Amino acid sequence: LVFAGCGDDDPVSSSENSLTQVSGRAVVTSIGPGEDQCLEPPAEFLPVWSVAKVTGDLEGCFYSLFESGGCVPGEGGTYTERGTNLFVGTYHEKAGTFETPYLYTAKLEDCAAYTGEIYGHCEHTVIVGSGTEDFDGVTGAILMDDTIEAGAYSGFIYVGHLRW
Repeated sequence: LVFAGCGDDDPVSSSENSLTQVSGRAVVTSIGPGEDQCLEPPAEFLPVWSVAKVTGDLEGCFYSLFESGGCVPGEGGTYTERGTNLFVGTYHEKAGTFETPYLYTAKLEDCAAYTGEIYGHCEHTVIVGSGTEDFDGVTGAILMDDTIEAGAYSGFIYVGHLRW
């Protein structure tokens, strides 16, 4: 997805339909009360597949619900996965939630054992009408790329554009 005319303004307090770039990092975590953990998501997102603590322009948690996935036959270590994400958090102290479907693709040394990640990325397009509170009416897309350090997954970076 390509967006033109990116602005640096705070879309929550600036003119309607502002397009704002967001970026940051995240690490997979667990549900709990700790500073590096995420609180339990709403009941419709349980049982949660994975939880990621997000920092940067977006601060909060991404909760993932797995829908389907697995190794792609004949694709030499390619894994794909589909599901739904719920973001709960803030953008520059403006709070709310939004949902996205996701498509995750990874290249693995051993797909059957899900080991030896070479690269991975995920695409997220905000579901129109899913935003709540300060995210009411938000649209856009976020791309996530896995960070591989010393041959092991260590989190991901994200970049995207949101429009209010």
